[in-house]
Amino acid sequence: MKHDVKVFANPNPGWGIQDLDVFDLFGDPYSVNASLYALTGYPSGAPTVFRLSRFDGHVIGLPVVLQAPAAPDSDGFTVLPNGNFLVNTGDASPTYQEFDSITGAAVGQGFTVPCGQATGVDAGPTTLVIQCDFDSFLITDFSGNVLDKVLVTANHIEDIEGIFGPPLPEPASLGLLGVGLAALGLVRRRAGRLQAAVEIETMRDPQDQPRGRSRARGEVEDGQ
Repeated sequence: MKHDVKVFANPNPGWGIQDLDVFDLFGDPYSVNASLYALTGYPSGAPTVFRLSRFDGHVIGLPVVLQAPAAPDSDGFTVLPNGNFLVNTGDASPTYQEFDSITGAAVGQGFTVPCGQATGVDAGPTTLVIQCDFDSFLITDFSGNVLDKVLVTANHIEDIEGIFGPPLPEPASLGLLGVGLAALGLVRRRAGRLQAAVEIETMRDPQDQPRGRSRARGEVEDGQ
């Protein structure tokens, strides 16, 4: 398997990047049409989402500044199937809120999951996977109702990406899929985050035909 790593400039210089997500309007995060989304503003700037080309990192369209209850240290972020953003309300907060992807305004009521700490979240067609207490994953509906809980080895993963990808799994299999694919993408927050990276995997099938797949992950540099 070939790994190609691309390092893009921070779209919001001077502020950290908390989380990354890859989103495609047709629900395929591995599509060549998918875009990279970056939640920025850590530790004290306005929480702002940038849409980037996952090929060269250039900014697409205008950034979206999220309104309250989003916070500069919000560290759970994903793009929902309707194109809006789901973000937690602070550092490791178990409360999540939907935000309009154009205005940045809060949409509807948020929800709180039964975790002491919650960060990474990934959205599928009808369900969410949420990192819970650094030792488990919750599978919930879009209202935060828990459908399943999967225990994993204690870890320091703060963001998850790539849980859902083609072919789309049945809901009953999401728990096992989450355990198997949780490591596909992760972001660990550290002070001084100045760059984001997208790792492009080129896999070859038994006929040696390349198949492209991408995943978002945090690449942290202190600028020193």
